[in-house]
Amino acid sequence: MTQRDRRYKVNQQIVNSMRDMRARGFTYKAIGEAHNVSTFTANYWTNERTRSKQREKVAKRRYPKGDKDRVARDQRKRKENFAKNPNTKLRHTLQSAIDEKRVSRKTVKGMSMKKAKSVINSKTLNTPNSKIDGD
Repeated sequence: MTQRDRRYKVNQQIVNSMRDMRARGFTYKAIGEAHNVSTFTANYWTNERTRSKQREKVAKRRYPKGDKDRVARDQRKRKENFAKNPNTKLRHTLQSAIDEKRVSRKTVKGMSMKKAKSVINSKTLNTPNSKIDGD
């Protein structure tokens, strides 16, 4: 079993429990109190939009624009992940096509954009977060 990153207060079981509570209509405050974490932590792990915004904010703070070493490292890591799990590459390809702003695409990998969005939203291609326990 991999060592959990100490900065994280939760493991996958707690994240799943928090997401389940949120789906049942609990407030972030109630979820936080039930799991002994802050309201923000509950919001972060149960709200994809909040998590994306926070990650963007951190990325902007951490990396100078055009950092070639970081880009090379990220490409190496991406290739390693693609080799380990082919679903990762498919998910990356679909998400990149969905996020494309320069061209209006109709298909990606032989499927319609609508179908690609439904595959991404189904979360079947997601890989577990390696920084927290996969309990």
